[in-house]
Amino acid sequence: MATRSRFTSEFKRFVVFSVLRCMIGGMNQQIVNPNNARNDVYRQNLEEIEADGKCPFCPMGHTMDDPSEQKKMVHANDSWIVKLNTHQLAGADLHVVLILKDHKLRIGELTEKESSDLVKAVSWLTDEYQIGGGALYMREGNTDRTGATVCHLHAQYVVPSENQNVTVGFGPPPTV
Repeated sequence: MATRSRFTSEFKRFVVFSVLRCMIGGMNQQIVNPNNARNDVYRQNLEEIEADGKCPFCPMGHTMDDPSEQKKMVHANDSWIVKLNTHQLAGADLHVVLILKDHKLRIGELTEKESSDLVKAVSWLTDEYQIGGGALYMREGNTDRTGATVCHLHAQYVVPSENQNVTVGFGPPPTV
């Protein structure tokens, strides 16, 4: 329980110090892409976030502000928040989102510390959940090309269920 209390304290500190830092330069910048949602419920959720105009991964955005989403946050370090994914992939035993605390869009924008902290967050994850194997991936840049739904740089770690295949889409969703 002490870990949860320490995490809650770290999260509050992150919100206080990050509100201004995570503001998007120019509110015309895309923050989410509902067209890439895997299902109608997620698409509707993204459309609401888009209408709100706040990056969901920045302070005061949907993911950081919603108490039900906060409960899914299991760890944080100086640069990253580790959160159980609300929209878990089919066939996954565990699907986690690693959210960069700073609002950045490209991998090349990461500092050495942020890169190192990502490795530390994944190491914590594999130790804490005793993971024997998984896949780490990240999308960046143009969401129409990558298939990403949230522009704010983040990584995902997926552990397939035993004898299950997990499919991750890269690129735009297929048109019917």
